[in-house]
Amino acid sequence: MKKEYAIGADIGGTNIQFCILDNTGEIHDFFSIPSEAHKGRAQTLKNLLQGVNKILASNTRTNFKGIGVGSPGLINEKGKVVTGAENLPGWNGAEIKKYLEKHTGLYTHVENDVTALALGEAKFGAGKNYRNIICLAFGTGLGGGIVFDNKIYRGKYGYAAEFGHIVVNPNGPKCSCGNNGCLETYASTVGLKRIVKEKLKNKKNSKLLKLAENNINNITPKLLFDEYKKNNKEAKEIINEMGHYLGIGIGIITNIFDPDVIILAGGISKAGKTLIDIIKKNSVPYLLPFYRNKLNIKISKFKDKAGVIGTASLVFE
Repeated sequence: MKKEYAIGADIGGTNIQFCILDNTGEIHDFFSIPSEAHKGRAQTLKNLLQGVNKILASNTRTNFKGIGVGSPGLINEKGKVVTGAENLPGWNGAEIKKYLEKHTGLYTHVENDVTALALGEAKFGAGKNYRNIICLAFGTGLGGGIVFDNKIYRGKYGYAAEFGHIVVNPNGPKCSCGNNGCLETYASTVGLKRIVKEKLKNKKNSKLLKLAENNINNITPKLLFDEYKKNNKEAKEIINEMGHYLGIGIGIITNIFDPDVIILAGGISKAGKTLIDIIKKNSVPYLLPFYRNKLNIKISKFKDKAGVIGTASLVFE
């Protein structure tokens, strides 16, 4: 196979990740720079171009096939962010494809960040040997991606795979989308923090708080899962609440899509087998009986690099 190369960029509220990927899935460079999203659209685009130019300047003899960009929000066919990127100030309306092609002359493909992540896992990662893949990415919220018959499924308006907005508890907390009890209000970093604050409210002798130096903001998913495995009562209550609603969500997703595999990515997925076991246990009451011993769940192969590898892989589509 003749080697081809692509540049990948994954835009987040804090950082933009960059990589060079070849068409066998091998990474040849990886770095990140601040996105400075709080400064607005123009600055984020400037930083995006800066990272791409850094790669081009260091690889003058490489003939790049194009640039793949992952961005939060609904992306139209022209590579413009239409809506849904509320966590990046002023980002709705950003014409990413037009901007990069104008300044670099390289073909640019822009996709929703989690959709791109799912494609990367399907082509080169944990989903490589499967045709029908569901991907869940645990970040500030809960994103999703669908790859069926080895092709991205976007839906009519491009909003397919918004698994974080499955309502798992109609009487639950208000979600950023305006509904109540969405899955991401339980199964995301923000959702976990909410549960932590609710469970530890007015607890003066909390072991978890002591471990976090009495700062509730220091209670991370890693700390929670570490303590869960040590049978810390508070950690078990928090993780079990998340697990209960995640089980409902996975049950719904499985009953509808019948995927070959469900791939977990993002920060919370670092809990690995512990998280998989929790999901399998909690999803049983919500799965059709046929699926109860057939649930196939894997952790992302690429971990923190999954998003940017997925964006670069867009270029090879």
